[in-house]
Amino acid sequence: MAAVVMTLRSLLLETDAVENDQNYRMIISVWALILLVPLAFSPVIPSIDLYSHIARYWVLANIDDPVLQENYRSAWAILPNLGLDLIGVILVSVVSPEITTKIIVGGVLLIQYFGALYASRLLSGKDNPNLPPLLCILAYSYILGWGFSNFLFGLGLAFWNFALWVRFRKRVFLATMICSMGAFVVFLAHGLAFALYGLIVGCYELSRWYLKRTRHLEDLASRTALLGAQALIPASLFFLSKTSDAEGQTGGIAASIDQHMAAGSLIDRLFDLFAHRSESFFRLAEGPYLALDVVTVLCLAGLLTYGLTKKALRILPVQMLAIGLFTVLLVLTPPNLFGVGYIADRIPLVLALVFSISQISQPYRANKAVRHITLGLSLLAVIRIGTVSYGYSKYSETYRDFVEITRYIPTGSIVLDTSYPSKSRKTFADRCNSFLPLVIASRKAAVPIFAYPSQQPIAVIGPLRRAVTDRKETIARTHDSQDVSTTIEALTTYDTFDFLFVCDHKRIKKPLPNGVSVVAISGQMLLLRNEGRVNRHSI
Repeated sequence: MAAVVMTLRSLLLETDAVENDQNYRMIISVWALILLVPLAFSPVIPSIDLYSHIARYWVLANIDDPVLQENYRSAWAILPNLGLDLIGVILVSVVSPEITTKIIVGGVLLIQYFGALYASRLLSGKDNPNLPPLLCILAYSYILGWGFSNFLFGLGLAFWNFALWVRFRKRVFLATMICSMGAFVVFLAHGLAFALYGLIVGCYELSRWYLKRTRHLEDLASRTALLGAQALIPASLFFLSKTSDAEGQTGGIAASIDQHMAAGSLIDRLFDLFAHRSESFFRLAEGPYLALDVVTVLCLAGLLTYGLTKKALRILPVQMLAIGLFTVLLVLTPPNLFGVGYIADRIPLVLALVFSISQISQPYRANKAVRHITLGLSLLAVIRIGTVSYGYSKYSETYRDFVEITRYIPTGSIVLDTSYPSKSRKTFADRCNSFLPLVIASRKAAVPIFAYPSQQPIAVIGPLRRAVTDRKETIARTHDSQDVSTTIEALTTYDTFDFLFVCDHKRIKKPLPNGVSVVAISGQMLLLRNEGRVNRHSI
């Protein structure tokens, strides 16, 4: 066994073991355990979109159930967004959706953590003592809070594949074979992650060519061809998939500008975009307190600036182009692309991770500034992990209330919620509406989930599809008021659903309209019955 381990280490690591390598392995292992601590503080994770994905896995795993077939249909196809669907369907067949969620989130965090560590090691040939706590700070990101699990999974795999390319690039055939398979896996995990991988590895090769004493275009062309070989199968599958025809392509940007100019709202729109992108940048690491998120980003910037000015840290020249590119993309990336939303909001995390693997420190024991930086990052990481754990722990009681109130939902019921997605992303709290898809597994109820044909291998059909259409129209009409009472009143004009789930009944400022009745109250949650619905169920 020892011989096997040593063989693998010599294969994967291009450099010999550095001094105190065993101690460093212990350090990264301890930080990996610390990274997972918040997952132990609550049975659920307050992530906006996450449980909609988990519910989809459960439906796909149990799609033969006649109750589910009334409202859902599997739609497997080659899509650049399948990675976790394949894994999740297997997991929910073995363990509960709640446990599946923690396994997936924990796995995604560790893949990202170790992938970045491996890439850093191969880029610099050294272990970086400040990198483990820095990655722990970045792990519980704004993007994780949104529940973009497939993207984070793909991004972690992208760093692994980049590291393998750096490791084997001198052995052209082997590198192309390994990384072509890896690139295909990244593509299946998430199409955007695959595109970002292409940018990262492309910048690396272009920089290596530019930094040579003598540059030949033939060398650059051959390397470009090798990278193109990695993209051949994923790109072909992409253009054959429904995703390539999805709405939200970059061609819509010019039309959007023209529309805002004609309406005289271009300046307001640009200001809104600036404010939104500033928020996504300063909430790079997301916790229960916005002020702490902002302080975290400022502290990171201060520590890294201190390290660079003291020459305790330096940026690898071969990575400068990638850092510059993603800095530009902070501004230029369109909000939506090929039907995928919030594209620009993901770039700050990508930039932070690329910067993290690109910085190299002086020896820890020989440089006082390095020790200061490592200590500062470690304290910041402990504070961040502690506050995230506290934020998660507050959802233990919330989840108990959720389980209590949803036990009144009969099998086969259609349940809608009254939340406004654009506002629910603003704070770490009040995310109980994100748990609603769990009733698909616990009560075999029908709830709206993500089912876009260009992104997910599932379709919403039948009665639920009609209810989803009604809810979408209602939310569009009442969106400006952000008034739950108005939304409830508007929804009661439809008879396409059985129950309404209200995450925070204190937001109801008016008496309930005729046509709805209170079924149950637990904590801040409220379950309402639509009396206009044909009475197919009994409680």
